[in-house]
Amino acid sequence: MTRPVPARRVFRPTRRVSWGTRILAALILLTAIAATAAFVAVVLPARLADLGVREGQELGAAEGEAATVQGSLAVLFGEMNAAGPFALPSDRLASDLALARTTEKQAGDALGHAQAAGAYLADAGGVPFQLHPPAFLKTDQPSASQLQTSLQAAVKLAHAATLQLTLAQTVAADEQARNGQLVPALASRSWASAARAAASLQAQLRSEQLGAANPDALLDPLWARWIDARYAYALTAQSYALNAASGQALTAQELLSTMSSQAAQVQATLAAARRDAAPWAQRSIEPPLASAARGTAGS
Repeated sequence: MTRPVPARRVFRPTRRVSWGTRILAALILLTAIAATAAFVAVVLPARLADLGVREGQELGAAEGEAATVQGSLAVLFGEMNAAGPFALPSDRLASDLALARTTEKQAGDALGHAQAAGAYLADAGGVPFQLHPPAFLKTDQPSASQLQTSLQAAVKLAHAATLQLTLAQTVAADEQARNGQLVPALASRSWASAARAAASLQAQLRSEQLGAANPDALLDPLWARWIDARYAYALTAQSYALNAASGQALTAQELLSTMSSQAAQVQATLAAARRDAAPWAQRSIEPPLASAARGTAGS
């Protein structure tokens, strides 16, 4: 057999890198170093300075509006805490309700500013290649965090004030309708008018029951009992008027006695709710008010 001819081994000398390639690599390296240095020395400080200005503007706006909100909340709950929102006169209810709605919007706006300040602080903390964090990050971060917590409490309180005063305004209108329509109709034995007035009052009271049960309103449950007692009276008054109109004298007399007991229950639950107004405020309103005031005190 013929033996295969082995392949020839050829030695090639190592190719040397040209000076042009070396110079190009050096230029690329120097360009990268210069770009990094420019970023650290120029772009980074400018970016942090811009974030600091924006954060300061947002935080300042939040603190200014928070002070206004805190003052408005003190006025609103200072009046309602004494005897409850239902003790306020009609003209005061209208002005306080307008103030509550304005305060709720201001509190929401202030919270938005505080959250924007917090976002700028987070951006500043996330900027790369920082040798040390900027000064405003250390000083403003606790303030912004506390302010957000305080304004969240303020938003809830302002919303609660709006709900309470809206309900109180509805109750005041219903009391006028009761005293101006239902009571005179019963007294004059205008049974059809009395039944219509009682039915209309029941529809309004059902809406009031839902409002009083809303936990966002921060309303003393004793006021809900008072509204329930008023609803029971209106329900019985309608039955009384219908039975009296149809000549069911015995049933009507029994219902009239029930109405007398229910009227006494309405007064008793009203007195109990008014007595508990200040203790309820101390338990359920003062703590969030204090929380809402902390951000203003620290600013």
